[in-house]
Amino acid sequence: MLIPSTDSLLHRPAKPVSDEQFTNYKSQLQPIAGLLMAEIYEKSALGISAVQCGVDLAMFAMLVEETPKVCINPEIAAASFEMVLMEEGCLSFPGMLLKVNRPAGIVARYKTLEGQEITERLEGLAARVWLHEYDHCQGICFTDRVSKLKLNMAKKRLEKQKQRSR
Repeated sequence: MLIPSTDSLLHRPAKPVSDEQFTNYKSQLQPIAGLLMAEIYEKSALGISAVQCGVDLAMFAMLVEETPKVCINPEIAAASFEMVLMEEGCLSFPGMLLKVNRPAGIVARYKTLEGQEITERLEGLAARVWLHEYDHCQGICFTDRVSKLKLNMAKKRLEKQKQRSR
């Protein structure tokens, strides 16, 4: 279940997952990961963060090219200088689409459910989804990544679409 976009949890950094939570991952982290993956499949999404579901933990799940991935305590080790402007949506802002500028590739660091540390290079869509969900863990929404003018224009477009569909 998603929390509303106005919830303060979405607008502040999430708490890191503790060593104790990793030790007890089967009871503490696996149920959250299951919830995140269920939301992804139910909503045909590419990713979702724990905070979007009301869980104050720095973790998210993503599904790009049929490969599910749960990332815990994510960090950006490096980012490409090349930036790509691309349209994004967000489950927390249904129907809203915004063009967001993000690095074309990154070196991502995170832990798995079992606490294994992973460092991997992500490019293209996988990098974009990872960065979008990473932002949620930092208390940043994709609406924060565009100008006020572009955000207001997108809100007006969305409102017109809602009026037309009534």
